[in-house]
Amino acid sequence: MADFATPQPGDKFLWVRYHGLGDLLEAMADAYQVKRKFPDIRLSFLSCLEYTEILKSQPYIEDVIYGGKSPFKVMKQTAQTMKNGNYNWVASTFKGVHMTVMAYMSGIQNRLGSSKYLPFLETANIYDWTKAHGINLFQRTEKSLFASEE
Repeated sequence: MADFATPQPGDKFLWVRYHGLGDLLEAMADAYQVKRKFPDIRLSFLSCLEYTEILKSQPYIEDVIYGGKSPFKVMKQTAQTMKNGNYNWVASTFKGVHMTVMAYMSGIQNRLGSSKYLPFLETANIYDWTKAHGINLFQRTEKSLFASEE
C-alpha cells in the first residue's frame, strides 16, 4: 500500500463542495467521517454562500468560508482565500477540474481529490487516502448530519 500522509493534531483541514444540496449533504457526511478519524484537526468547509448556515449548524465544522469556481477571476479569488486560511489539507470528492485547479492554485500542501483529468495536481486520490486511513466513505453507520431544535 502506498504511503499516505496523516493529518496531525491542530492541522487545518478544508473540505470543499459547491452546488447541489444533495451533493453538499453527502460531502458533509464524508467530512464528518474524516473528523471522527482525526478528532484533533480543525475542520473547515468551503461552499457557496447559500449553504453557509447549514454548514455552520454542524458541530464538527469549526469554520465556514464561501467562494466560487467560475469565472476564472472568481476562482483565483477563492484560491487566494484558501491560501490566506493557512490550511494544511484540502479535500473534495468532486470529480471536476475546477476544484483540482483551485486547490493547486491555493498552494495547500496536501490536496486530496478525485480528478479524472488532472490527478497529477493532487497529492493523493481522496478515495485511496481515506481507505488507507480506515475510512469508508461509502458506508455510513451513524448519524453524521445534525439539525438544531429550531
